This record gives sequence, C-alpha cells and structure tokens, in this order.
Amino acid sequence: MRKKCFKCGLSYDGWNCPVCSTQDKLAQQQKGIKDIIEKSSEEQQRSIEYVLEEQKRLLDEHKEDLESAVADAQLEMDLALDEYKKTTSNAWKLQAESKTDRAYDLMEAGLFREAIDLCSEAIKQDPGNVRPYLCAAGSFGRLRDKLAVKRYLSDAIKLLLTSEYKAKQEIVSNVLSFILMLKENAELIASFIKVSRHFRFFPSTLLHMLMEHSLYGEAQEVLLNTMNYGTHLIGHAYRIDLGQKVSGKSSSDELIKYLRSVPYSSRKKIFEEFNELDKQEPLFSPTTHKILREKILERYEEWKPEITEELSNKAYEYAKHYASDKIVPKTITIVVGWVFGIFSLLFLLVIVRPPDGLLPGIITLGSAIGTGVLASIMTRKVLTKKIMTRLLAEMEELEGDSCKA
Repeated sequence: MRKKCFKCGLSYDGWNCPVCSTQDKLAQQQKGIKDIIEKSSEEQQRSIEYVLEEQKRLLDEHKEDLESAVADAQLEMDLALDEYKKTTSNAWKLQAESKTDRAYDLMEAGLFREAIDLCSEAIKQDPGNVRPYLCAAGSFGRLRDKLAVKRYLSDAIKLLLTSEYKAKQEIVSNVLSFILMLKENAELIASFIKVSRHFRFFPSTLLHMLMEHSLYGEAQEVLLNTMNYGTHLIGHAYRIDLGQKVSGKSSSDELIKYLRSVPYSSRKKIFEEFNELDKQEPLFSPTTHKILREKILERYEEWKPEITEELSNKAYEYAKHYASDKIVPKTITIVVGWVFGIFSLLFLLVIVRPPDGLLPGIITLGSAIGTGVLASIMTRKVLTKKIMTRLLAEMEELEGDSCKA
C-alpha cells in the first residue's frame, strides 16, 4: 500500500520517504562536515596564535641583541664608508708617498737620475710632503750638484713651517741631518734656526745633533727659540751647558727661578729628572752636573720645613691610629689601666683606709677607676710618641733614599 509523505507530498512504498530520508542524511553529512571545518579552523587559529606569540616572545628576548647587531653592522658600514672616502680623497697623497718610497729605493741602488725623476713627480702630486725633497737632495748630493742640493733642502726647511711638521721632531731632525752632511751649510743652518721659532716641541734631539757637530752657538739659538717647551730640568741643563761652551759663563738664575716654582710635593719629579740627566754624563759637562746638584740641594733645604711637617703629621696620624686600634698596643694600655686602678684601690683601702659608709666607698672606687683611666691615657700617649718617633725616622730615611741627588 502506497503512502504519502506529509513533508514533501511524495507517494512511496516502504517505511520511509526516500526523498526526505536522503535529504536528512545529506543534512547530517553537511552538519558533520561543518563541525569538522569549524573545529579544524579553531585549532588552526590557536596554532597560528601560538606561533605568533612564540615569535613575539623570542623577538622580545633577543630585541637588544638584534638592535646591537644592527648598530654594529651600521657602524662597520659607516667606518668602511669613511675609510673608502678617506682612501679615495687621499689617493693622490698615497700615490705621491708610493713614488717617494720607490725613489728612495732607486737612490740606494745608485740610480740617482731615476730617483730624481720620481721625486719630481711626487713633488708635483704632493708639494707639501717633505720626504721627496730630502730624497732629491740626497740624490743630487751623490751627483755632486751642490746648488740643487741647497735648493731642495731650502724648500724642505720652508715646509717645516706647515702644521703637519711643526710638532714632529723626528721629521725635523731628518731635515737637520741632511743639512749637517753638507760642508757649506751656514746659510741653510741660519734658515733652519729662523724656522725653529715655530717648533712646538722641546728639541732635545736637535740640540744633541748640533752639539755633536760643535755648533754650540746655533744650538743655543734653537734652545732660546723653543725654551717655552723646556720648562723642566733638562731645558735648564742645556741652557747652563751651552752658556759655558759659548761664552765660558754659566748663569743659574733661570734654574733657581724654575726650582722655586716647584712645590715640595713635586720634589720627587725633580730628583728623577736629575737622575735621568746623570745617565747622560757625556752630553753635559761635569760643571753643569755640579751646578744642577748644588742648586737642587739648596732648594731641598728650603723644602725641608714643609717636608718635616708633612712627615710628622703622617707619622702622628698613623701612630695614633696604631696605638688606639691595633691589638698589642691596645691591650697594653688596657692592662696598664687595670693594674694602676687595682693598685690605687688597694692603696686607698689598705694605707689611706677611708671611713665606713656608702659615700666614702663610692669616692674610693671612683678614685681608683679615675687613676686607671688616666694611666691608660698616659700609656697610649707614650706609645703614640714612641711609635711616631720610630716612624718619623723611617720616613726621613725613605725620603733621603727616594730624593738622592
């Protein structure tokens, strides 16, 4: 018997409407698929959120390292860029320096003309570099062209006025060395002395070179031109020594003035400088050493009251601390105090015999305690004085050893 479905109106045989049954199954399948998709989406979303949170955590943990790495990389890039710019901008200078080095090699090999040609190219590229002038002068000297030597050395002397060389004694001494190799060099030395007014260093090397060639008057002029940079003992040593060699007289007025400007707290520096000079005996005459020694010792006598006061204060403070805080002297003062206190109490009780009563007893005990305290204080003072005397003697001995002239 056929039935009619009340949902869709379809007539059918059997228990269930095939259309509605199929639709119900399809709806269940779709619902199952939807649930799976939703569940999958939630898990995927959670996974994505976890990954993002983990990335954020790692980023926060390594943020400083990353920033530091980025900053280091940027710094390296900037340095590399600066070096590149510097190299590029100084390329002409480097080329000139390279040609000069090659010219020196050629000069040493005896190829003087070739060396001169390279020096000329280097000078055209970098006219402010003194080295090719010296190389050219040396090469012309080997070729016995005196006029060319003087011309190049004269230009080299002029370059010493530039800011690049004013404070470089090594370069200046190279120029002077070439000048001193010439026999007829009076004009060049006069130019050199004139330029020396602009040097920004104390020219001990230059003075030594001039003195080795017995050019004492010239050395004295260079010294006077640069004495502002010689406000230490060696400058006055040169002044005294050159004064003797030039005029036979040696004035120590400037040395005395200098020593009087030095406070007693800097005395050790003076003695160290003198000991260094003492090692240069061949450079300075015995008379110069004698004058320096005498004037330093005279100044030391003037320093002595301040030195003694300083040492006494140091010894007293240390002795006071030692007598008060160290175990042995502190124990001694306490024991002496107790002994005197006990003996004082026994003396009062046995010999004096105070009357009976509370008040006489308190007075007797107070007197004994006061005696012990007083004895302890006096003992501490005696120990302090004794320690101070010993320390002062040791300090004065050390002072004598460290400031020997």
